[in-house]
Amino acid sequence: MPEKATQPVAEEVKEGEEVTTEKGNPFVEATRKVLLASVGAVALAQDEAEDFVNKLIERGQIAE
Repeated sequence: MPEKATQPVAEEVKEGEEVTTEKGNPFVEATRKVLLASVGAVALAQDEAEDFVNKLIERGQIAE
């Protein structure tokens, strides 16, 4: 049963690989880069926020 579930996903991945190898519209490529940069910025901000909160927790525990 798991083989049936993974087969359509594998086909979609192959289709996605074919799309990325083709040269596309420069506007679409620029938009994609901006989107990826924004996702990276959000991930970085989340990591920094978690580190900041952890530091505050540590300082709060020291102050107790």
